[in-house]
Parts: sequence; structure tokens; C-alpha cells
Amino acid sequence: MNQDSFTAKYQSQWRQFELWLDSQNTSIPKEKRPQFKNSAEIPHLYRQLCHHLSLAQSRHYSAHLIDYLNQLVLSGHQYLYQSGLHSRFIFFRFLFDEFPNLIRARWRLFFFGHSPVVSCSAWGHCFS
Repeated sequence: MNQDSFTAKYQSQWRQFELWLDSQNTSIPKEKRPQFKNSAEIPHLYRQLCHHLSLAQSRHYSAHLIDYLNQLVLSGHQYLYQSGLHSRFIFFRFLFDEFPNLIRARWRLFFFGHSPVVSCSAWGHCFS
């Protein structure tokens, strides 16, 4: 397949992915961002886009097309795999949800394990 037929065949998918990227872009005011309704398709479109980039590179298509596809893949990766937001979410979920649940579930161990009476009786003598 030559570059022109490759571009003609898959350009609509690339445009759809670009539309989704624009809908996620927070630098664009919310009122002016395009609405994207099929978010469930994004992982599939992203995998297809990665495959298209690989094909374009292996077939030695123009640098312009490869740069365009590479930029789409990089931008998509940033939105799909945002580590900063994800790690903060995990930390706060642990701090405000999981940790209090652990304390409630094991409150005896937590409170009595830190008392001097239990520590002294467990070891047979006190270290104070």
C-alpha cells in the first residue's frame, strides 16, 4: 500500500482520535472544547494509531506523516497514562479510605499494641 492510499484509508480514525485529544485539552475553555461521546473506543483507536505509526515507519513513509502520527501517539499516551494524577489519586484514596478502614477493622491491635501494659506483659518485663 502506498502512502496516499494508507492516509486515505486511516485518516478518519486519526481525526477521530484528534477530536478526542481536543476534548481532553484543559487549555481550551470547556465551552469551546469539542464534545466526544464514544470514549469507550479510545483504547482501541490508540492501539490502532500505534500500529499505524509502526507501519508508516517500517514502510519508510514521509517524515511529515511519521511526525504527525508520532505526535498523536505521544499526546494520547500523556492523556491515557497520566502518572501524576493517578499516583495522587491512589495516595489520597489510601489516606482517606483504606487507612481508616484498616484502623476500624483492627482497632484493638492498633490501640492495645501501643499501650505499655501489653508491651510489658508480652515481653515479661518493661523497657521503660
